Amino acid sequence: MEIKDIRRHRLHKLLLTMFSGRKSSLAEAIGKPASYVSRLFSDNPAHSRNIGESMARDIERSLGIDPGYLDTPLTKLEAGGAWDPATNPDAISPVHLDIPVRLAQKIERYSGHVDIPVMDVEASMGPGRFAPETEVVASRMSLEVEWLRRTVTMTEISNLRIITGMGESMFPTIKHGDLLLIDTGVDSVSYDAVYLIAMSTSLLVKRIQREVDGIRIVSDNPKYKEIMVPEDLEERVQILGRVVFVWSGNRV
Repeated sequence: MEIKDIRRHRLHKLLLTMFSGRKSSLAEAIGKPASYVSRLFSDNPAHSRNIGESMARDIERSLGIDPGYLDTPLTKLEAGGAWDPATNPDAISPVHLDIPVRLAQKIERYSGHVDIPVMDVEASMGPGRFAPETEVVASRMSLEVEWLRRTVTMTEISNLRIITGMGESMFPTIKHGDLLLIDTGVDSVSYDAVYLIAMSTSLLVKRIQREVDGIRIVSDNPKYKEIMVPEDLEERVQILGRVVFVWSGNRV
């Protein structure tokens, strides 16, 4: 693994353990714009930014982390996609971690299962629901690690969350009440897919298509109109994650 990928992984761990996954808080702590931090985590090669030597050391100083922490090679657990508490930064005590992070740390590598937080969030597939400011865990779902690796394309297992889809605008792909597995490590539109987005004060699940001059927000249900967002207004659409799997229930 290249040093740029190691630093990105370590910074993501700091994001989870120190800032509960809030990129805006990390940006404030290191004295950088939120857009800069988003580029550090972006999976789009055209927009991503690497963490260089100078920046890595500046981040460590700003956060009070031991020099060189960001360059620490991944352990076998981390290379396999699991959370390894052994590499938590020394400055962080487990009692200071919020609930989603504690759940992420409970990955049971040797039993082959991982606990995925089920969030107390309903994302609209219709006119839109109010976007919450904080994550609240309602319960958890234990999934087989190997099944996840075979079935879904994801950034890291620790980024996975489960929410409930509400409404009919994404029918028949997603039905009202379906459980959605979200990869919250995705924060930009690099290819056509179904994303969890915040737009204005609404939390939505929509298909997004990348166009030359912006993005197109599409509902799979033809009864709903698509929305074209020009490039200069894209910042108003916050990408919170990509839908990687749908548990679709049928009433009988």
